[in-house]
Amino acid sequence: MLAQTGGTLIDGTGVPSLVDAVALIEDGRFACAGTKAQCDVSSAAQRLDVTGYWLTPGLIDGHVHVAPNGWMDTRPKMTDVTDK
Repeated sequence: MLAQTGGTLIDGTGVPSLVDAVALIEDGRFACAGTKAQCDVSSAAQRLDVTGYWLTPGLIDGHVHVAPNGWMDTRPKMTDVTDK
């Protein structure tokens, strides 16, 4: 079991982030994620101090297109229909 301790947990549900959190990983899956009181860290667990890091769910799609003109394509004449 791997115990990641001290990081800031964002669980993706919309609740406020949790500072000084614990994430227990067993067999490649989260066994527990929460406070030290919620997640009992076994003395046999490998510990990893992640203080100063974020703990977030995997597979977050952070892909966005930022356009200054309200999401219209920014190529010239793409939305210009004055010649039609």
